[in-house]
Amino acid sequence: MSNIVALPTTALATQPQARNDAHLCEMWLLKGNKRDRTRETYTSAINRLWDWMGRSGIDELRVVTAATLLDYVQSFPVNWSDATCNQQIAAIKSLWTFGHTLGYFPVNVAGILTLGQPQPVLPERILSRSEVMAAIDSEPFWPRQLLIQTLFGTGIRIAEALDLTWNDLGEINGKPRITVKDGKGGKA
Repeated sequence: MSNIVALPTTALATQPQARNDAHLCEMWLLKGNKRDRTRETYTSAINRLWDWMGRSGIDELRVVTAATLLDYVQSFPVNWSDATCNQQIAAIKSLWTFGHTLGYFPVNVAGILTLGQPQPVLPERILSRSEVMAAIDSEPFWPRQLLIQTLFGTGIRIAEALDLTWNDLGEINGKPRITVKDGKGGKA
């Protein structure tokens, strides 16, 4: 299908309304302070929707109905986690809300979609304290040891750790402090 979204590389001129589906998606992806990873995730979610629309004979976002979106959500692979499904639904809801705000969509049909309640599970990627200590001890290169200790001790994400500079490190009342810029949701 020709409407596949590409990650935007330049800022858009201010537009009162999107010209077409691709322009709407580009404006939406550039709106706000989305991190690169969020843009990639949203791009993937919308491309997946467009692929499904193409297989279903739907060629434009404006003709999508609430029933269409419910059918689409039902098409999610059964092996997807609740978090993955929620990520896809959140992207769709965000796009439709943005498009409705611009007047591109007369009705926000994605408003009918609801996010599922994720099952409380401990993901396999969560390491125990002893596993982290073993990883630190097995790493011979001290800078990598320090990175592992920082990630584990603070709970920051790898992307956040890689963005740290010396100015982000300090102490308050004799205790170490790390200032994380552009944390999830733009929080510091």
